[in-house]
Amino acid sequence: MTAATPDAGAPGMPAFIAGALRVETALVLVAAVLCHLLGAEPPMVAGVAVGGVVGVVNFFAMAWLGGRLIRARGQSRGVYAVIFLTKMMLVLGVIWLLLTLLPLSPLGFLLGVGLFFPAVMLMLLWSTLAPAVPSTSREHA
Repeated sequence: MTAATPDAGAPGMPAFIAGALRVETALVLVAAVLCHLLGAEPPMVAGVAVGGVVGVVNFFAMAWLGGRLIRARGQSRGVYAVIFLTKMMLVLGVIWLLLTLLPLSPLGFLLGVGLFFPAVMLMLLWSTLAPAVPSTSREHA
């Protein structure tokens, strides 16, 4: 599996993006459990967990819609662009609602959402250090 090949778990999604989603999900779980085990207040633990879920769902939606936008032709490209921008506005509205209606720590929420960046960095490091996959095509034969 290389960074350009599709991942069986996410149809049409590059393996790198699917891997980064898995790493981000694992980081969110670890961060929430660690916050709890280290005695953080419940709003902090909830903030990390909810922020992480928002981050993972947003990352998945951006990857899925972005892939559709890149592959789209003609007028459908404009439709996907509008859907992508609408999704961004909806995410901002959901974040506002979550932070105003639920007893969440804004710092915990930011930590959870921010786990996107270390997930991508870890996936970059892993894909850089991973051994090259030999070509199975007949072009070298």
